[in-house]
Amino acid sequence: MNRKHKLVEIPDSVIAQIADLIQLPFEDLKLLWWETYQTKPPTNRRPYLERRLAFKLQEDAYRKHNPELLEKNKKRVDQLLKDTGSPRKAGKQIPEPGTVLIREYQGVQHQVIVTLDEEFEYRGMIYSSLSEIARIITGTRWSGPVFFGLRSATRPKKNKVAGGAK
Repeated sequence: MNRKHKLVEIPDSVIAQIADLIQLPFEDLKLLWWETYQTKPPTNRRPYLERRLAFKLQEDAYRKHNPELLEKNKKRVDQLLKDTGSPRKAGKQIPEPGTVLIREYQGVQHQVIVTLDEEFEYRGMIYSSLSEIARIITGTRWSGPVFFGLRSATRPKKNKVAGGAK
């Protein structure tokens, strides 16, 4: 196999650190997050924190052994983001700022305004997602885009080949 980059082995100490993440008490895992990222953990889901910390440990190890490759990858990612726009815009369809979404629910009309920051204003408060607002209105979990009619509640069915063959 022809490779442009040499493979960098991860030191045993990093592998041991990654393996030890599973053993850490959850409070210690959150403390390690704080020490690593200087922020409060974004979630209380242990698997998420373990995966992100394991990735960071590997990234730091590679940075020591092959900084040129990481810099090259960073430039590629930056170029991809520049070419496709922000990841949020690429993954989610948000109406244009100023759009007013109206939904009648149980005889009450609810209005949401899309802000310039791609957030949502409802009853004088700013929310980051339509799902938060749908939950406030209904008291149950809803897909905000479905609740406000921006997306269908059902996915299109896959076409089946005649005779049941796949």
